[in-house]
Amino acid sequence: MYVYLVFDRYHEYSIKSGTRLSRACQHASRRHRLSLTTPLPPQLVALTVTDNKVQLIDIICQHLTAVTQETALDHKLVITGKENTPVETYKGELHEHDDLRTTHEEADVIMVQQVAKVANEGTKSIRVICDDTDVFILLVYFFQRLQLECLLTMESTGSERTLIDIGACVESHKGIIPELLGAHALTGCDTVAQCFGIGKATAMKILKSGHSLQSLGEVHVSMEDIMTRATEFMAACYGSTKRNSMSDVRVDVWSTKMARRKVTAAPELKNLPPTTEAFEMNVRRAHIQTAIWKSACEAEPPKLDPTVYGWKRDDVSKSLEPVQLPTNVALAPQDVLEMIHCGCSSEKPCLTAQCRCNTARLPCTMFCKCRGESSCRNEKTLTGTREEDDEADE
Repeated sequence: MYVYLVFDRYHEYSIKSGTRLSRACQHASRRHRLSLTTPLPPQLVALTVTDNKVQLIDIICQHLTAVTQETALDHKLVITGKENTPVETYKGELHEHDDLRTTHEEADVIMVQQVAKVANEGTKSIRVICDDTDVFILLVYFFQRLQLECLLTMESTGSERTLIDIGACVESHKGIIPELLGAHALTGCDTVAQCFGIGKATAMKILKSGHSLQSLGEVHVSMEDIMTRATEFMAACYGSTKRNSMSDVRVDVWSTKMARRKVTAAPELKNLPPTTEAFEMNVRRAHIQTAIWKSACEAEPPKLDPTVYGWKRDDVSKSLEPVQLPTNVALAPQDVLEMIHCGCSSEKPCLTAQCRCNTARLPCTMFCKCRGESSCRNEKTLTGTREEDDEADE
């Protein structure tokens, strides 16, 4: 029996580096100097910092290798750590698994590569112990793509130990599986932002209606074609008949919401589709992520420059940050920015008709001098704040 243990790798300027950095910033965290005898700090303190996780993975890999060489185990253990080639230990002997060599970074991808290798060697039953949604989608996709015939199951690490039959899932949804990786990336994953309110259930429904995202992640397909397919798919997710651009879809969704009866306020911006320019950056990020997933069974990921696909380099942290808009695109037209902000600076700002927002019967926003905060006396701002508080209480 074989047991495969796979860890993430942490490359500089990775498309996941920005996500990891943001997680670290969400908690009080610090770098530790860890060793085998060091008491492990609390998880949210230690494991949100990449340096700490790298140290911990090295410690685990070295310790397991040493222990298994001293103890003759009945099963073979294959460990995939920071090195490109996994190491196998069995009955005190140690050797490298050159046939599993890969430069991929994500454990999700490496696990799929190893499952495919084991399945093609004739193994009848494989169990993957993992809770990650990405791994589930990848297993389903490659089970169909490689036409695997083994019993492949995915088991949760929780106390309930939920067991999923991958082959049964493929049989139930075989019509949309070629589209799954692109749809999963475009509707939100670790490296791609989700459009507010557009989740996986919506994506499944739209895929079943006949919309295609199969070109996403195909490196030989032009970005123009990919953008066209992605726009059509996302427009359908929002229930819009517009297809030319996401800005057209945005206007269409806004018009539909405002045409309803008993409308008391304009829809919140988060409920509207992104603009064409912002959506293109997200599609580019989804494209490179899907391309990496689709190359899971290859030794190396596709050689794509992330700075062409919606990322920019941060040389201080040696990470990549998502580009929200191209550098030549303004957040809003200058006339609009001038129209919707005020410069009130009195002790009770925005209280009188001298406030441009107050006069226009519009709430103040982050663009105003008062920033629409608690000091603002604009009645429209106060009303909006009270409504938000009521919704939070409910």
